[in-house]
Amino acid sequence: MKTANRILISIAAIATLTVSPLISQESADAIMKKNDGIPSGQSFKREMTLLVIKQGVTEKKEFTGFSKKQGRSRRSLMQFTHPTEMGFLVWDNPGEESQQWIKLSGGRVRRIASTDKGKPWMNSHFYNDDVSEKYIEDYKYELIGGESVNGTPCYKIRSVKKGTGATYSKTEVYIGKEDYLTYRVDYFEGGRHVKTLTLTRYENILNIPTARMLTMERADGKGKSVLYIKSIRYNISIDDRELTREALAK
Repeated sequence: MKTANRILISIAAIATLTVSPLISQESADAIMKKNDGIPSGQSFKREMTLLVIKQGVTEKKEFTGFSKKQGRSRRSLMQFTHPTEMGFLVWDNPGEESQQWIKLSGGRVRRIASTDKGKPWMNSHFYNDDVSEKYIEDYKYELIGGESVNGTPCYKIRSVKKGTGATYSKTEVYIGKEDYLTYRVDYFEGGRHVKTLTLTRYENILNIPTARMLTMERADGKGKSVLYIKSIRYNISIDDRELTREALAK
């Protein structure tokens, strides 16, 4: 399940699907493989705005994001320029735990501990875990129904991470029936729905479907964070040295 335009990661009548458990599992896997196969670019640079809305107060943050893939591994660096100069670095490799570092406003770089992956990212409603790459083989999927999201008919798929150490007890992902894009993700902790991600304003840029707006909202309606992609360039040259802890510390 992809981030940035999928995942950086929620992506009205209910149509009930009556299928056997075996067919349901196979169908869910096939749908998620098509979703995972959507192009995301070998590299990109994005100019972004993050609005964090809590108790009626809006905090605006501006940052530039760089990301580059090497095989299935991905490294991403986000440099905040307003209101303070902070940064966030992510290294993702298949079969390994995501590595993350944050540069605080004073310039100190600190490693994000595994126990902090479920804490707010940059004081927003996204978690640190939400900005990591997600690998399809790390999850079990089940097709549990269908629902329309903002007028788009979608498959509804339950996703549960294999093994231990999951940030969420499960997610419910809404995948478009025609284009296999992610339109919504409901997140659960301890079986309780805690927040929802919606992905909107999709554009086709260099044949890469790109959601220009991502909204993470608390399930109780008490706050949300909105990511706007102001500009994006795909498949550009990025020096590996720009995605290191040394670059983060600058």
